[in-house]
Amino acid sequence: MVKTFLRILQGTLFYPREFFSNLKEKGIKLPILFFSTVLLLYSIIGFILDYNSKQLIGLEQIGFALSIPIFFIVLILIILFGIIILYVKTFILWILILIFKVKLNFNDVLRLRAYTSSPLVFAWIPLLGLPLALVWGTVIEIIGLSKYAKISMAKSTIIILIPLAILFLLLLVVLFFAFAFVLASPAGFLISDL
Repeated sequence: MVKTFLRILQGTLFYPREFFSNLKEKGIKLPILFFSTVLLLYSIIGFILDYNSKQLIGLEQIGFALSIPIFFIVLILIILFGIIILYVKTFILWILILIFKVKLNFNDVLRLRAYTSSPLVFAWIPLLGLPLALVWGTVIEIIGLSKYAKISMAKSTIIILIPLAILFLLLLVVLFFAFAFVLASPAGFLISDL
C-alpha cells in the first residue's frame, strides 16, 4: 500500500504526462484513498507545526490528554469534509467537461481530481507551501486532463481555468462590497482619509 501511494505521488508530482497518459484503472477506491492519505499527511504535519508554534489557541488550557481525542475527531472531520469538497469540485469540473464535449465520465474526473491533489503534501511548508501547491496542482490538473482525456493542452487549460476565474471574480466582488460597506459605515471616513 505504501509503495502504491509513493508510486502515485511520484508519478503525479514529477511525471504527470506519463502518469496520466498511462492511467488505466477504473475504480474510485484507490483515488479516494490516495486523496484521503494526502489530506491526512497535510493535516497531521500542519497540526504538529501549529501545536509546536502555539498557534492552536485553547489546547494548552484543555491539556494534552484531552487534545488527543479532539485531534482525531478533527482529522476525521477534515477527511469527511475534504471528500465532500472533492466531490463538489469534481461535479463542477464534470459539468464543464460535458459542455466542452470531452469524453470522460464522472468517475474519470473524480480520479483526475483525486490524483492531482498530490501537491498538498507540501502545502504545510510555511509561506510558500500553499501557494506553490495550488499553482503546481493546477498545472498538474491541466496536464492530467489533457493526457487522460486525450485533448489539446489549450482546451484542457480553458476547462481547468474557467472555475478558477469565476472564483477569482466572485472573490473580487465580495471584497469590493466589503470595502464599500466599510467605507459607508460611520467610521469609513477614517479609511477614506488615508
